[in-house]
Amino acid sequence: MPSIFKEFPAPSVDNPALLRQYVYTLAEQYRQRFSALRGFAVEVEDRTAKKNMKPGWELRILHGTFGGATVVLTPIRTEPRVIQVETGKTSRAKIRSVKVAAVILGVIMIPLLLGVLFAGLRLGFALILLAPVFFILAAVLSGIAALIGNALGKFDKAFSENSRQMILKMVEELPLPDKLQGPTPPPPMPNQQTLNALPERKSGIWPLVR
Repeated sequence: MPSIFKEFPAPSVDNPALLRQYVYTLAEQYRQRFSALRGFAVEVEDRTAKKNMKPGWELRILHGTFGGATVVLTPIRTEPRVIQVETGKTSRAKIRSVKVAAVILGVIMIPLLLGVLFAGLRLGFALILLAPVFFILAAVLSGIAALIGNALGKFDKAFSENSRQMILKMVEELPLPDKLQGPTPPPPMPNQQTLNALPERKSGIWPLVR
């Protein structure tokens, strides 16, 4: 999976917010480059609070059912100001395949766990016994789901290898921000001179009746 590294100038408590700002700026550029009128969709997923994944951000550029690419931005744990950017393949079909694999894993493991508990083993021993089975099945099913998704991706002709190269190139060309953008200020209120210049309202529906 191709990857590059980007680096903030220095460690700062603002870097997580700067990374968020960078992600949404990048997503907007992707939406302009891969227009919805051509069948593309850009999704942003915040992984910073998810415990079962590496903290970071994921952007998905999807086309139809079988085409797509993913961009994952992850701060390096030992050097948080350094951001690793990885690109890979994805698709709506691949995402659905992973969800189906998770359901199948649950359907297999829950009866096994109940069977072991009914056999008289304590919960702790049951979990220790079934943990290797769980991880092996998870690896096998996720691998099968990935193979299915990648195989189906060949049916999408609009999302070419050039598109994937363009995605990584846009990351390389967009620099990390060095300051936070403030909220857009509201429009200024009209001053008294502007209000006095308005025509005087008399009766009826203003300004139709003068």
